[in-house]
Amino acid sequence: MNETTLKSFDRQLRLVLDKLPQRRVDLPQNKPSSILIIKLSAMGDALCMMPAARMISLAFPAATIDWLTTARTNSTVFAGLDFIKKTILLPTKRIEIIVFFVRQILQFRRYDLIIDFDQYYQVSELIARFGKISAGFEAPLKGKTFLITSKYQPDLNEKYQFRNLARQVINHWLITCPDYEPTLPEILSQYEPSEELEASMNVLDSVSRPVLVIYPGSSQNAKFRRWAWENYHQIILNFQNRCDVIVAGGPDEIDLAKVLETGDYRVQNWIGRWSLLDWAWFFRTERPILLGNDGGLLHVADAIGLPTISIFGPSRFAKWGSVNSHSIAFETEMDCRPCLRNYLDEVPQYCWKGTTECLTEISLSAVIRTIECEIERNRNELY
Repeated sequence: MNETTLKSFDRQLRLVLDKLPQRRVDLPQNKPSSILIIKLSAMGDALCMMPAARMISLAFPAATIDWLTTARTNSTVFAGLDFIKKTILLPTKRIEIIVFFVRQILQFRRYDLIIDFDQYYQVSELIARFGKISAGFEAPLKGKTFLITSKYQPDLNEKYQFRNLARQVINHWLITCPDYEPTLPEILSQYEPSEELEASMNVLDSVSRPVLVIYPGSSQNAKFRRWAWENYHQIILNFQNRCDVIVAGGPDEIDLAKVLETGDYRVQNWIGRWSLLDWAWFFRTERPILLGNDGGLLHVADAIGLPTISIFGPSRFAKWGSVNSHSIAFETEMDCRPCLRNYLDEVPQYCWKGTTECLTEISLSAVIRTIECEIERNRNELY
């Protein structure tokens, strides 16, 4: 997917939106019957957004809700959500985007309400403008043309950010807001595990040994968010005789799978073996201890209510981490953090200081002690 082209096209749209007049709407008499929600990227963001979308569906039960997104969100993960009727994919190449607009404009105009859950994309605000009523964030790079707005708060966790926007929309119709639940167990509503996955689980001796899942990777465009492999190497050596250690990852972590194959590790190498829904089902069924970098797999765990032990460097845990009260995070306070600020379209690919001190200063011994405490806590709960 050519995300760079999409962002370049998107920046040009900012000039267009700045010249568009604001629209005014009086309090509507009828609740919306057709709603489009927009969240263009990425999968972790979509997992954070969907509980707020569920609030919208509960507040307007007679409405149909469609979702506009891109391939980056891995929309198959959300196929089990019964409150999403249709998923529409926005292309990311310039010519394809223009053709898409020409074909879809009339459809966009039919929506009673379009809610833009993106924090900085201009194209999503432009699309929202075609709805009879539009809603979105009042943020540094966008928000001038929405009819209903929620102020974007840079320090607020993204899940609660999306919740607040949903509340603003619901309050516009002067109806009671449904309760907010940050987990998303519905992603497994249509899922059935494969025989291969169940067989792999049966190999684990989780009755007498704790299961420790280690996620040492991140997406390819965010490798500088990774805590050094040497740290995970030491953790594996420390726990592989006491736990069933599983190393997790997907296509972006194949390089780490090769490292495992060449080393003297007594672990289950599950990198590249399972889909995200497979992992969600495993987390729900096995309830392992999960340690990993800031990344998509931790969002999957949070969606099904599994506490996590997470490593945060360029971004802040309070902003992008788990909202589970039992989750634990390791991060280093520095003047340059966070350097990842999506709402300003600042998504660096490397450390501008060249040191990644925010990660190197995280104590390996402290992480090991925390895992040991979690093992003991799980043992006490079991017995």
